[in-house]
Amino acid sequence: MNGHLKSGLVNTIYHKFAGEPWYGEVLSYLSQRYNFIEDRTMGSFRYVDCHPANRGTFSFEFASILRDAGSAFSSVTDKLVRHSRRVAVSQILSMGDYVEWLKEMIPKLHLAAAELSFPLEERLLVPFKSLGEPDTTVGWWKAYNNVKHADIDMYQEGNLEHAVSSVAGLAVLCSVAGSLLVPVTMRLFRKVGLLSSGTKNEKLMFSK
Repeated sequence: MNGHLKSGLVNTIYHKFAGEPWYGEVLSYLSQRYNFIEDRTMGSFRYVDCHPANRGTFSFEFASILRDAGSAFSSVTDKLVRHSRRVAVSQILSMGDYVEWLKEMIPKLHLAAAELSFPLEERLLVPFKSLGEPDTTVGWWKAYNNVKHADIDMYQEGNLEHAVSSVAGLAVLCSVAGSLLVPVTMRLFRKVGLLSSGTKNEKLMFSK
C-alpha cells in the first residue's frame, strides 16, 4: 500500500448517526446509487480512456454520470443536514449548506482523496481540494449545476474530469457515511482516505 493516503475518514459520519432511525434509509440509498453510477463510469472507459490528457473530453454519457452523481450527493447530504440540524422541509438548502456541514463533520474535507484502482500509474482524485482555499467552489459541483440547468449552453462541462471527480466525491461520502459496511464493493477506487502531506502534484489525476 502506498503512503499518499492515510486513514481518518472511514465511518466518520456513521459513528455519529448510525443509531438514528432515519439513517438506514440514507445508507441504503447511497449504497445503491453508488453501485449503479460506478458501473456506468467504468463502462464509459471502454470508449474514452481515463487519462489526464482526456480531462476535457465531453459526452452525453459523462454529463449524465455527472448529473446522477451530483443528484445522489445532494440528496444524501440534504437528508443528513436536515435531520441532524432539524431543518424544516420547506427551507431550501444549497451546496454551501452541505459543505459547511461536511466541514464541521470532517475538518480536513479538502484533503479527502480517492485513489483510482486501474491505471498503471498511481493517480489520486481530490474532489474537494478547492475548499482548502477561501471563497472557492467545488469545480465538479459547479459543472453539475451548469449541465443540470443549462445543458444546451454548458454541455462541454459534462466532461471526463467533472464526471470522475463527482464519482470520487460520492466515494468519499460512502466512506464517511459507512456505506462500505453494507454490500458495496468499490471497483473504481482502490482506497479512500486523507491526502498525506508532501504528496506531489504529479500524483493527482487532475493537478490544476
